[in-house]
Amino acid sequence: MNIRPAGGGELEALFEIHRTVFYSHIHQIFFWGGGEWQKANFASELESSTTLVVSINGLIVGYVQFCIDGGRIYLQNIALIADYQNKGIGTHLLKKLQSKAAAN
Repeated sequence: MNIRPAGGGELEALFEIHRTVFYSHIHQIFFWGGGEWQKANFASELESSTTLVVSINGLIVGYVQFCIDGGRIYLQNIALIADYQNKGIGTHLLKKLQSKAAAN
């Protein structure tokens, strides 16, 4: 597993993971529509937060987004494609953030 900062040009791949993971939930609460607003909002979140990409064997399988404010870490989003859920990856990511928060 490789965890690295998101790079330029990954908006499409990361948004597709976001759409796959969150579509049902967002659609029930807010209405997804054509997805234009969702994509613009996601792009804004990429710019305003720290986004780490999770890849396994070169395949992007998820991401975690967080903000640091006043020494505190705020989890914004965590998403893993279905085949990689329930394998301890999310737990690993959250533990890394907890360690980072404790160090701050």
